[in-house]
Amino acid sequence: MMSSFCKNQWHTRCSRRNRLKLPILLLDEAGKPNKPWLTAIEDDYSGMIVGYRFSFQLSTALTTALALRQAICSKEDPRWHAYGIPTVFYSDHGSDFTSKHMEQVAADLPMELIFSQVSIPRGRGKVERFFQSVEQLLLQDLPGHALRGSTGVKATLRVPVFEYRFRTWLLEDYHSRVHVETKYKPQERWEAGGFLPRTPTSLEQLDLLLLLVAKTRRVQQDGIRFQAN
Repeated sequence: MMSSFCKNQWHTRCSRRNRLKLPILLLDEAGKPNKPWLTAIEDDYSGMIVGYRFSFQLSTALTTALALRQAICSKEDPRWHAYGIPTVFYSDHGSDFTSKHMEQVAADLPMELIFSQVSIPRGRGKVERFFQSVEQLLLQDLPGHALRGSTGVKATLRVPVFEYRFRTWLLEDYHSRVHVETKYKPQERWEAGGFLPRTPTSLEQLDLLLLLVAKTRRVQQDGIRFQAN
């Protein structure tokens, strides 16, 4: 039943269970074939993916911070309505977001932080289903799809083109499919509640907070910046 869920209670994938090395070869920054990692954050109530990030390296604190920022902030894309500070943030024990760092983020936002037990990852089935959907409904139709043990696969897509196709599929297909667990389309279930998302006091404070957690700063002449949504 819908009442058994807490609206805007997110189920985040902050460890290996939210990071999947996708079975597709892309051209990296150096023009060499490489498989990207996908870090995703999912809303537990609706099943919507509220933030994600691609990287050719195993997820770092900065990668996860960028995905979390995207999840919290209002999106410029009119097809993507999900945003806001979660009431509860579930996280596995990962090296990218240690409990000390996450506790500081949770206290400042604020949000309730729950770490799953190391041997009992919470929400693993939901993560696996989403990643299975990515592979079965998107990747298998793209050039460079490389199943385990396959040979002779060539990389032709670069990250910007792949990211565009991924986002189009996510917002126009995946969010409009009936979810296996909720029996609702994620987009419709998110919008049905009619609630007002909690937002940070300012984007500048949010950026500084997440940068502090990530321990990485990208400084430009006009200050510290995150990549735009």
